[in-house]
Amino acid sequence: MTLAHPPVDELGTLLEADVLLARSARGAVLLTGLRVYSTGLRVGLAFLRRDVEAEDWSQTATGATDGGPRIGLAHGSEAAVMTAPIEPQLATPPLWTPVHAGGGDRRYDVELWTAPLPERELHVHCRWPDHDIQQTSNRFACPRVTRRGVWDEN
Repeated sequence: MTLAHPPVDELGTLLEADVLLARSARGAVLLTGLRVYSTGLRVGLAFLRRDVEAEDWSQTATGATDGGPRIGLAHGSEAAVMTAPIEPQLATPPLWTPVHAGGGDRRYDVELWTAPLPERELHVHCRWPDHDIQQTSNRFACPRVTRRGVWDEN
C-alpha cells in the first residue's frame, strides 16, 4: 500500500535543498527540499513572484487560472503529467499528493509526497506561463537509503 504521506516514525535523508529550477523577470520556481524515505520522496517547491499582484494565490495554486504554475514529476525518461501544485496526481505513477501548502503575497510553498521511489532519478518539470516561465526539466539522483526509524537504537 502506498502511503499518502511520509512514514511518521521515520527520519528522511536530505538529498537536495535550495535549487533554482526556473526563473524569469516576473517569477521563480525553487526546489526547497528533496528528502528520501524508504517508501517515497518528500518534494518541497516554492513559487515566487517578484512583485505583489492582485492575483490571489488560492486561485493560482489550485489551477483555477490556465496560466498558473504547473508541475510534473517523472521517473527517468517517462512523460510527466502536469498539474497545479496542490492537485494530487493519482492517474499514473509516480503518484503524488500535497502534504502542506501555504504562503504570503509573493511566495507560495507546497510540499508533495510522491511514491514509489524512482529507480535512479526523479525529473521535476515546471512551467508558469503567467510569469513567463516556459517548461523546464531538472534531474535529481535518488539513491536508496537505509531506513532510519525515530526510535531505532542506532
